[in-house]
Amino acid sequence: MNGQVTGMSLFDKLFGQPGKKKFARLLSDAIRQAGETVAIRYDAEAFRLVVEGEEKRFFNLANVYREYCATPSAKRGRALRHYVRSWFANRKRIPASFEDVVLDLLPAVRNRCQFEITRLRAQADGLPLLEWPHRVIADHLTVSLVYALPEAMMQVRQQNLSDWGRSLEEALDAACDNLRQVSHDQWDNSCPGVWVSPWRDNRDASRLVLTDLLQAHHVKGDHVAMVPNRDTLIVTGSGDEAGLAHMAMLAEEALDHGRPISCLAFLVFV
Repeated sequence: MNGQVTGMSLFDKLFGQPGKKKFARLLSDAIRQAGETVAIRYDAEAFRLVVEGEEKRFFNLANVYREYCATPSAKRGRALRHYVRSWFANRKRIPASFEDVVLDLLPAVRNRCQFEITRLRAQADGLPLLEWPHRVIADHLTVSLVYALPEAMMQVRQQNLSDWGRSLEEALDAACDNLRQVSHDQWDNSCPGVWVSPWRDNRDASRLVLTDLLQAHHVKGDHVAMVPNRDTLIVTGSGDEAGLAHMAMLAEEALDHGRPISCLAFLVFV
């Protein structure tokens, strides 16, 4: 038995998927090989990597683990390298000048509970309570700002807005314009009256706030949208019974993939 098989769990052997503990070890080893010198601890209960001491921070694993498991084995090495770059990208600073950052801002639609859970975990871990400006949309979702790097997206904080001398709405307007500029592709229309975003760039769900983009598609009744994960935005009409059923089926399938957001449907208004 070769070294690659030795130590693998029965689950790994049968299905080719690493268990959570093995994935955490795989990623932490890759981070150390990339030059990390601080101690990294695996927190199994919260499923995250933790750095203690003055630099105390954590790296949540749930989304990247699901994404990694859904990635074909031939592409997992590239996915792992991307996660390592994300680890180091968090140390970079967001530019203090709005002119230097404005073209790299993007809106980010996420489940509202993400901010609440992050805040509570920071309190429990004794970390500073950072303020991430965001606007609540449709009760269950939020739209916030991210600084988009090739290897990662960094969450914009209130201090960044203060440094720029800009309000959240001003910065969001610029971010939405940036996203609109890269959103001209034709949507998938495999089922009459149902439109599915084609990009799969981790920003599909964030295009929910580009209501003009959604309203441009013909549907029966009012426009209804779902964002089951970051790579999926589905639109159909409130008066299209078959379309709503197909949307629900697509959303259920998408929820099984990485980076889930919401299983709810939302009416779209300009």
